[in-house]
Amino acid sequence: MCIRDRLAAARGAARGLGAAAVEFRRWDVLRGDVSAVVEGGAVARRGGWDVVLDKGTFDAVSLSGERLAADDAGMAFEAYPARVARLVRPGGLVLVTSCNWTEEELARWFVRGGDGMLARHDRIAYPTFSFGGRKGQSVCTLVFRRVEEGS
Repeated sequence: MCIRDRLAAARGAARGLGAAAVEFRRWDVLRGDVSAVVEGGAVARRGGWDVVLDKGTFDAVSLSGERLAADDAGMAFEAYPARVARLVRPGGLVLVTSCNWTEEELARWFVRGGDGMLARHDRIAYPTFSFGGRKGQSVCTLVFRRVEEGS
């Protein structure tokens, strides 16, 4: 299924659930212009979305080995948290689900890598397992809040 079909399906599902105001956009998180994706209407007036959900995108980008530019020594995933932070309004939330990073690692990447715009807010609890005397889980989701400007 191509991205247009997936977006249409998501919009149809939202309408079917009575949530027609939910907005879905396609955007290149590594190279796209942030203003182009948040421009227009209520999103621009609020300064960004209320919530941005990442369900595996950070994992995929971090595993890709992709660099931002041929002459840039930086890895693409290092810039990801700050780019995502700019999508949400001050006070808005970024939810990041990962099966490749621990909660502590995600917190480091998004709090430090978010250019000071994100603070750890909460976590979603999942079932845990024990192995070799250690307790763990196969997936984690952290919630970050965009820091109010001037805070």
